[in-house]
Amino acid sequence: MAPPPPAPVLLVDVSVMGARAFEEGRLRELLESTRVLKLVFDCRGDSDALYHQHSVKLRNVYDVQGETGLRSPCDPVRASRVVS
Repeated sequence: MAPPPPAPVLLVDVSVMGARAFEEGRLRELLESTRVLKLVFDCRGDSDALYHQHSVKLRNVYDVQGETGLRSPCDPVRASRVVS
């Protein structure tokens, strides 16, 4: 059986759209979605700013900062298990 196709990866630059990104660009919908997994590194400050500046509540977020102490950057086998 063939593996499923890779899911899309999105990179968002809010500096281009500003606050419009959260409504017109549907960034709020993406960040609050429970169907889309968001991988972040140390999202505490980002989560706080998003909530207080744009009323966005992050959902379905996996903070990879906790994983950095569990694996070596030179260990691609263990690193791939974390992300896949």
